[in-house]
Amino acid sequence: MKLELVGFKICPFVQRVNILIQHKSIPCGVTYLNPKEPPEWLAILSPRGKVPLLKVGDAVLFESQVINEFLDETHPPSLLPADPLVRARERGFVALADDLFGGLWHWMTAKDADKATEAGAGLRHLLNVLETSLHEGGPYFAGESFGLVDCAFAPFFMRLDLLEANGAEALVGAELPRVAAYRKALAEVPAVKASVVPEFAQLYLGFVKGQGGVLGDQLA
Repeated sequence: MKLELVGFKICPFVQRVNILIQHKSIPCGVTYLNPKEPPEWLAILSPRGKVPLLKVGDAVLFESQVINEFLDETHPPSLLPADPLVRARERGFVALADDLFGGLWHWMTAKDADKATEAGAGLRHLLNVLETSLHEGGPYFAGESFGLVDCAFAPFFMRLDLLEANGAEALVGAELPRVAAYRKALAEVPAVKASVVPEFAQLYLGFVKGQGGVLGDQLA
């Protein structure tokens, strides 16, 4: 069964899938498209007009979590918990990771200080929720084992690391020790490191600066 991942180089949802592919050493091709000039066939293959897509032979899957659960099921052992209740809880926190990306978008596109402050406050609220939900001993969301929920959060923290290293206001302080330890642990996962193109940092920071927002103006 031939697999091919289709997406954009800086899309966090594409990265989620690539993290799982790297973690499980799944044979899978990767095709990166130009987001400024997407091919006409993208709108035909993607019901929501978005990436990532996973070509599975002649079939096409869409939505990052759906793709990840398919890959997880077809390439055991599973990274999802066996307990249905725990599994459902982790799926819920994948949605929280989605909310973080929504907040990050508002933060990077805010055109004035008040909106930027409001967006930053929204992100801090979500990070506080995460702080109270992470496994006490870590290092990952549910404890010692790396899971699909970690694939969902890792792209957010990679981007936050880049932004803060280049002049953005720090969102994770001493009041969030579990989140601080979690982001550090995720950054050290080999599959996370291998999930982006070599020029990722340059492309992402250029993208943020190109939004013309307050955040971009703060970056070095």
